Amino acid sequence: MRGARITALLAACAALLLVLQACAQKASSTEPHGSTGNACDASAARFAIGMAPERELLDRMQRVTGASTVRTTGFNEMVTKEYRVGRLNVQLGTDGRIQQLTCG
Repeated sequence: MRGARITALLAACAALLLVLQACAQKASSTEPHGSTGNACDASAARFAIGMAPERELLDRMQRVTGASTVRTTGFNEMVTKEYRVGRLNVQLGTDGRIQQLTCG
């Protein structure tokens, strides 16, 4: 009888450890991507608001903001919501020109 209780207790502890491990893995996978210290300062590229998003301009914006990547999105375009610390988001207006800049 006592052996069966110990076996049941050990099985319950093992199950609890598996659940806690799964929770810990899920929590760490939701941390922001690109959190390697690549800070982005969108305000450094404000000079580009109202301009056409040409490749040379986007490259310059990436350099001055310190961004590791640049994502350009059109007006009302659906995008993923993942947060990336080092990404510069360039949002275009209905006229196809740069309307808003954010990092993340």
